[in-house]
Amino acid sequence: MGIPIGNKIISKEAPLWINIIYLLAFIFLTSILHELMHIVYARTWKYNAGRIKLLFKKAVAVVPMTHIWVWTITSRITALAAGVIFDLLLLACLSWCRLFFDNWMIVSGASILWLKILWQFGFHRNCDGHLLAMTILDDPLIDLDTSNLESNIKNKKLYIWKVLKVFGYMIDLLLIIFWLIPFLVSLFNYLK
Repeated sequence: MGIPIGNKIISKEAPLWINIIYLLAFIFLTSILHELMHIVYARTWKYNAGRIKLLFKKAVAVVPMTHIWVWTITSRITALAAGVIFDLLLLACLSWCRLFFDNWMIVSGASILWLKILWQFGFHRNCDGHLLAMTILDDPLIDLDTSNLESNIKNKKLYIWKVLKVFGYMIDLLLIIFWLIPFLVSLFNYLK
């Protein structure tokens, strides 16, 4: 069985148009649920700003959470990690279902979730992993503060930050090798 990579997103068991509708619907639904988890745990439903913003140019959905930076570190981590934790729980459910059911939609959904979860750990771009790292380092301005090295603690934080950014680029490479290229190859083979 293993981890379903990009060649499992499109299945030959269904017509291409059904695959595409399922792919888009699954991504849209899970993205909305991911962001709703942030809304619930960041308690932004109380505010007018507690809306999900869809940024189509960047292909992301965003929930404003600037108010959480005054919370305790565990509360901040909970609010920031809520979406990824939801994705992981859904992936666990789909993986469990794969043990009992041989269904292309389960495999495709699991492959998409792996992609979405790994995407969140691109520490070099503004995503959940990026914000979690800022929270754990307890420095929301670390991305802007790279030139001002005032203490040894700051140097250690910046070193960790730079290592995480390199790790983020490695995640991108992993996504290209194991999801994008296999997806494109499977799509090309489907269209043959």
